[in-house]
Amino acid sequence: MTNISVRDLRNEGGEILDSVMRGATVTVTRQGRPIAELRPIRLGTDTARLLEVWQGTPTFAFDQFRSDLAEIFEDSL
Repeated sequence: MTNISVRDLRNEGGEILDSVMRGATVTVTRQGRPIAELRPIRLGTDTARLLEVWQGTPTFAFDQFRSDLAEIFEDSL
């Protein structure tokens, strides 16, 4: 993790954001005290998290749904 001052962030913002885009985490300091952290945004979701979410979802009976729709639409025609 890299520490940079607010002044450095203002003067070298583009370079600093480029390094964050490459995966670096940067702590912004003011008068030597940490005030903020810049880090890359995670754009994806890992497989373990997806499986965890999907395990709790109800199953879907496509054939039953299709027959239910067929009954509804046949009756209304």
